[in-house]
Amino acid sequence: FLLISLSTASFAQERSLGGAVKAEKSSSVNGSKILYTTYSVKENTPSDRLAKAVLSLEKSVEGLDKVSGKESEKKDREIQSIVSGIMDLEVLGKQALLRYWDELGASRKGIEQRVQYQKLFKELVEANYLEKMRVYMSGKYQIPLVQETIAKNTAIVEARIKKTDVDLIVEFHFLKANTEWRVVDVKLDEISLEATYRSSFNRIIRKKGGLKTGFLELLNVMKQRLVELKKGEATQL
Repeated sequence: FLLISLSTASFAQERSLGGAVKAEKSSSVNGSKILYTTYSVKENTPSDRLAKAVLSLEKSVEGLDKVSGKESEKKDREIQSIVSGIMDLEVLGKQALLRYWDELGASRKGIEQRVQYQKLFKELVEANYLEKMRVYMSGKYQIPLVQETIAKNTAIVEARIKKTDVDLIVEFHFLKANTEWRVVDVKLDEISLEATYRSSFNRIIRKKGGLKTGFLELLNVMKQRLVELKKGEATQL
């Protein structure tokens, strides 16, 4: 098998899990300014998929602050395409609306609304991660991959986002479909992206009296948040 090429550069870091602290030796990933790994990354594994996506994102983000107009828009599309490529937004979108998914699918109108919802959800996540990638891939952070756990068609890659005053644990939850590993959830310090969206969506629907009237409100809120994100304004569902 082939491994992701690692440079000989390494650093010692402290990791605290479950109250225990231990030293870990990490090697930088060749071609990356921010990505490190504490273990050998085999080709076609979730870690390999993630590392290659990070490398692509780094290239797309490079020089982003020096371009404008069509060139800036081109880079934005590249970043969104990479995010959509590694994340299974259809699965994530369905899981975020799981409580109402089957009920919507019971009618032609509901199925059409699900399609509309999935399109909006994809655009919303892409826009949200566009800003995050600008920050995390800028070279100011280090992202060590510290552990990979695979169980049949699911896997978790644990990483960290490190800076002088920041040290966050992030888990990428993968699902394998048609021989391809894709991210279906992200947990940042135990806060699940899927659960966060689901809680927000359920709350909006319940507040407006249930699925019949609340789902239209959800779509309207998503559209508004998408507009805010594209304007660079802070947003929260």
